[in-house]
Amino acid sequence: MGDSKKIVLIEDQETWRFIYRCWLKDIKDVTVSAEFEMAEDALDQMEKIAPDVAIVDISLPGMSGLDFVKKAHQFPGLKVILVSGFEKTDLCNADLCGLEIYFKGNTAALYDAIVEVTR
Repeated sequence: MGDSKKIVLIEDQETWRFIYRCWLKDIKDVTVSAEFEMAEDALDQMEKIAPDVAIVDISLPGMSGLDFVKKAHQFPGLKVILVSGFEKTDLCNADLCGLEIYFKGNTAALYDAIVEVTR
């Protein structure tokens, strides 16, 4: 058995952080290491926490999820799941980051993405 994967949640809505925690507690060898409502706070702590995966809302107060992803490249090996509550997200900018955006309304696809990235 490998080490537990460390997950960071960067989501300003408590309801969604709760949903992610519920999903993640059922996935073997996964630990939620930290939760942040703002991307700036997460960036300040990333080196200390050294997470394997970040689940990031695209629309956050302050720095956006896309801006977080651009700055997160300084953390090698970090996998990012970018999520949005809006279907009309700026997909061109997300594509520039090389990421697929998962919509909160499609919970099955979002859950599958979380399971896949934590393997």
